[in-house]
Amino acid sequence: MNTDNLKQKIKNSLDKLYKNDTYLFTEDLNERSITFKLAKYLEEENFGDGYFVDHEYNRAYSSNGSVGSKKLTSEYGNSVDIVITKRDNNPENDLACFEVKKINKLRSKKAEKDRAKLMVLSGKMLPHIFETKEIIKNDDGNYFTFNYDFSCYIVLGLEKEQTIIEIYQKNMEILRIIYSDL
Repeated sequence: MNTDNLKQKIKNSLDKLYKNDTYLFTEDLNERSITFKLAKYLEEENFGDGYFVDHEYNRAYSSNGSVGSKKLTSEYGNSVDIVITKRDNNPENDLACFEVKKINKLRSKKAEKDRAKLMVLSGKMLPHIFETKEIIKNDDGNYFTFNYDFSCYIVLGLEKEQTIIEIYQKNMEILRIIYSDL
């Protein structure tokens, strides 16, 4: 999958979200309610054989193949709003992950932490404790392996035209786009 394909799938999903679920925005419902619906619409986009779209995913695979908590910016583990993965222990099969914020939560400490999680997942940073920057290792003394092709930060506006998307990829500049440029 290339960036243009991903952008089109995100656009299609956002179109459905804003068409079918405006109530979630107008009534200022919890972010998890909105990300659940967005995950549902992403799932309809068909990312290929064997890929699943999961919501609030918190599993990671260490270099020895064991499964543990996803430790990105906390020694206690993290979950990610949405992931697209084959659910196996091969990090090469981790396609995309998403952190989503409502526009009124954009300047919070949690928003900064979400961006840091995405940089870890895309391989731009090592897992670390957010507050201290201390590097986190798993139980066998190695770093968790993350290899998501795309890590996406989506800021949802009250209207879809206010939506901002950031796409993180290893060894590439962060791509920042607004909905109308999708």
